[in-house]
Amino acid sequence: MVFKQSPPEVWEYLTKPELIEQWLSASDFKPIVGHKFRFISPYGNHSYCEVLEVKPYTRLSYSWQKRSAVDNEIFNSKIVWTLTPKDKGTELQLEHSGFISIEDVIAHENGWNVCLKQLENKIDINSRSFRTSIEVEKSPQEVFDDIKEVSKWWSKDFEGSSSKLNDEFVICHPNAHYSKQKLIEVIPEKRVVWLVTESKLDWLEKDKHEWTNTKMVFEIATKGDKTIMRFTHEGLIPEKECYTRCEQGWNMVIKERLFNFITESKTI
Repeated sequence: MVFKQSPPEVWEYLTKPELIEQWLSASDFKPIVGHKFRFISPYGNHSYCEVLEVKPYTRLSYSWQKRSAVDNEIFNSKIVWTLTPKDKGTELQLEHSGFISIEDVIAHENGWNVCLKQLENKIDINSRSFRTSIEVEKSPQEVFDDIKEVSKWWSKDFEGSSSKLNDEFVICHPNAHYSKQKLIEVIPEKRVVWLVTESKLDWLEKDKHEWTNTKMVFEIATKGDKTIMRFTHEGLIPEKECYTRCEQGWNMVIKERLFNFITESKTI
């Protein structure tokens, strides 16, 4: 399959656990030869793997140990991902070899077809979702801590908690905006993700619930002696009626309010 994105962009979806989970499953993968990890199945038949080859942006392979759909016996196979630049994008090829039974071939082929379609959709949506970033002379820990103080930089119309995993909070501007967020990922100094579980934007004419099931992603990284915070509202894409107004709003909230709170401790 061919993607519009570059090999480094596609590579991230094969090697970052938080992105792998969006289209395949939860895992403790690391792109290090010899690293042993799992792909966790909600049905219990997990895949046990070991990284065999890592050529950044070009080739990735790992062993794949799983129970057979035929007799429940463990069998070993191998997965190879190959990325090739093509038409300013990337051609991605998957080879899964080593099967013993045709039943397992069919089961895995069906499973991979579903997962690859999810990968295609996820990369497309994420690449078109609203993004912005700020760069500050603060430590990753300070940025991480300040992100959690939502009522001090996003809105005073705040109710709930926004510090730890599974916390929930509501932002409500009567007759204009209502959204309920749940913290679904909290990695100190690195990443915070909110899932919008409920929403109502009263000013929309078509679907007033366009934010529901979108995600706000805060990614923290160092750059020399500075810290970069990258923000993505995953699912907020140009096709949505709310996009233009939300784009303006997020630029103000992130690049002005959050920036001022992190750098100057200035609250709203």
